[in-house]
Amino acid sequence: MQIKAFGIYGDKVAEKVLILDPGQRIARTLTDPDIWPELEVLHGGYVRIKSDQPIAGQQLFEDRSLSYMSAIAPTIRSDVMFD
Repeated sequence: MQIKAFGIYGDKVAEKVLILDPGQRIARTLTDPDIWPELEVLHGGYVRIKSDQPIAGQQLFEDRSLSYMSAIAPTIRSDVMFD
């Protein structure tokens, strides 16, 4: 799968390709050393994931002091959402 992170103004700030085996799961933050260790903290923006196989994803976001935290329910998409 291809993962791209975009800043608040829509500029691409990072891109990575991950290969997962069937049924394999990962749970990472964008700044984990095996994803993007050099990525600076983002104060807005979005992530785009593209895969040639169906994937399930879940998003969790919070501020650094954990004064708020929110989870977006896991979703599964097999249709093309972005080109």
